[in-house]
Amino acid sequence: MAHVDIGARVLREHPEVTHLMVGDGPLRGQVDAAIRQQGLDGRIRLLPARADVPDLLTVSKVLLLASHTEGMPGCLIEAGMMGLPVAAYAIAGVPEVVVDRVTGCLTPPGDRQALAESVLELLENPGRSGGWVYTDPVVLQSQVRARVRFLRLSRASR
Repeated sequence: MAHVDIGARVLREHPEVTHLMVGDGPLRGQVDAAIRQQGLDGRIRLLPARADVPDLLTVSKVLLLASHTEGMPGCLIEAGMMGLPVAAYAIAGVPEVVVDRVTGCLTPPGDRQALAESVLELLENPGRSGGWVYTDPVVLQSQVRARVRFLRLSRASR
């Protein structure tokens, strides 16, 4: 459970952090067991799927996406629109949304150590990365293309 392992590492170095995981699915029981096994009850909070995720993002410092299989993750686009830096594996459509060292940090897939370091870097250097407020035309073009693709995909799935 990558999110739990990374959360444990971050919480060791930053005990003031609350790690929220939002969503439901077939692995929920395993995730809950991993949280308990590492003694992180109450430190990593597993929340059910909910409609107020944008509200949670507004009070967050970093969005962590430790998934190994993603297409075009809408949560990354939402994070970018809110100026929230992202730490994620460089898989599938993720690099089209997150510009490494500009709007977040991308790491090689499966490298939990590097992903944890990215979260720590973003926590320890607030304002260094995140958001869509950049004048670099390459960054803006990449982000606009990603947003348009996401909107097309979301309309097509309705």
